[in-house]
Amino acid sequence: MHLALLHEGRPALLRVEGPPKAPVALFFHPFPLHADAWEEMLMACAASGLCAAAIDAPGFGGTPPLGQPLSMGRLADLGAAALDALGARRAAIVGCSMGGYAAMAFARKLPERMAAAALIATKATADTRKRSRTASGRPPSPWRRAPRRWWLNSPRSW
Repeated sequence: MHLALLHEGRPALLRVEGPPKAPVALFFHPFPLHADAWEEMLMACAASGLCAAAIDAPGFGGTPPLGQPLSMGRLADLGAAALDALGARRAAIVGCSMGGYAAMAFARKLPERMAAAALIATKATADTRKRSRTASGRPPSPWRRAPRRWWLNSPRSW
């Protein structure tokens, strides 16, 4: 189920699966994905009796952009608003990549609302401007610049 919530007067999309009054697991998605990246995890958590929720960060999925740079502190506050919308005092917080940055910001700002944490493929410091250009920090390979359907124009049969 998808819920719309308001945070600082702006809409945000929250995907929720599982029993409404169960313990909550809140998921922060990786860049450049959105809450649906967690679909299988949300369903598995719901099947085990948890209320699992994933929020679309501003500018991703169903949440409109802020019109200004997104800070991880602001994303943590959005996570707290999601918990409020669910009626949850605390939650297990899960973050992958950029979502891990948001989860760590949540831990710094709202430790009393965090029951547990799972950090996946993330690190404690933000990427430098140079490193953020590509995931590896190296110039993009020619394969990444190729059209999405380059194989359709290939003379080879795969």
